[in-house]
Amino acid sequence: MKNPPLNWTSLTASAALAFALVACGGSDDDDGDGGGTPRFALAVQVAGTGSVKSQPVGIDCTGPSCTASFDTGTAITLTATPAAGQVFSVWGGACSGTAPTCSVSMTQTLSASATFTSVAADRFALGITVVGNGSVVSSPAGITCGSTCSATYPLGSQVTLTATPVTTQTFSGWAGACSGSAPTCTLAMTETRSATATFAAVPPSAGWSDPAQLSADGAGLAKVVMDTSGRAIAIWEQLEPGTSVGRVWSSRYLPSNGWSAPVRLDTTAADVKDTHLSIDRASGKAMLVWQQLSTPGAYDLWARSFDPASGWGSTERIESQNGTVGVSSVGIDASGNSVAVWSQIDSRNRFSIFANQHRNGAWGTAAEIETNNSGGDTNNGVDAWADRIACASRLLRVAIGEEAGIGEGAGAGVDADAGAGG
Repeated sequence: MKNPPLNWTSLTASAALAFALVACGGSDDDDGDGGGTPRFALAVQVAGTGSVKSQPVGIDCTGPSCTASFDTGTAITLTATPAAGQVFSVWGGACSGTAPTCSVSMTQTLSASATFTSVAADRFALGITVVGNGSVVSSPAGITCGSTCSATYPLGSQVTLTATPVTTQTFSGWAGACSGSAPTCTLAMTETRSATATFAAVPPSAGWSDPAQLSADGAGLAKVVMDTSGRAIAIWEQLEPGTSVGRVWSSRYLPSNGWSAPVRLDTTAADVKDTHLSIDRASGKAMLVWQQLSTPGAYDLWARSFDPASGWGSTERIESQNGTVGVSSVGIDASGNSVAVWSQIDSRNRFSIFANQHRNGAWGTAAEIETNNSGGDTNNGVDAWADRIACASRLLRVAIGEEAGIGEGAGAGVDADAGAGG
């Protein structure tokens, strides 16, 4: 029996389309690209003045309408951005709400609308930025600012801003919509405005300040260094309560904050002595060396670096000899590179001069830098060894690239070698 002739007029439009697709070798969900992932269209309409963009890219619309196609299942985020003098009002269609972003999933053809409206010109925003340590408050109320703050005020209102520094700072002046160095500024809110208040450290006053106690009882042998920015580091030796065991402690001075709480710098349980502190005055980087009774019967040489940006580094023993250390000295350059020199009993049971270099954040290997076997035993020749230390200190200045100003105060203080019992 023959099939009856096809009556095209009896097919619905969708059935006819499906039949045509199948007859042409396709299917009713074929997107025409040879069987790939289906794609759906997203249409966006813009009312008012503004733009809508999509992520992933495809829609970049300033109106009145735009369309792009995306793979099925793609998550699309639309972002509405108003033009000057406009505000985003509301979404429509596949999006809803008043937030400036909208997310949709491309499981079908979609359309959305974004509406922008004119800003009501009856209020204007005032933004404040604070540089330094201080606060800005407004009258009428709205701004109480320690960093960046903003508030809106009615058209034509008069807003007075008052800048107040913390105790260690002074008000330097205004910028932006305000100007001058008076602590108050009054603005007429006829447009959106912004202003910056700057605070700076109080200049040091003439004469000595009042004393400030930094240590507990039992402290002495204090030393201090200072950089060109007025930042200082103080160190001292301090006895453990009820003992004769010394520790090395430190406090840092900042012109804006004063002295910090003291911190202990050595990390072993043994006695500390003979501290030396050097600073590069331009960078503020410093190096501390001290002797500590960490090897039985002998003092070893330890070191700890300081960087103004990160504080104190870790403690390190910078020599590995068995003999006791006598007298030491240290210097540092602007990059934080250091050289330490010291006297130490060598394998011949005599004091010799040793050195070590701190480069790129790490100490190298200690090396004997002189081999003069004259000078007597460990209990004699103090003057000769003082000359050796003075020579080594001069070599240190040359190695660091400075002739003066590498040690405590103006020079690297050099003491006579006190020997094993010093």
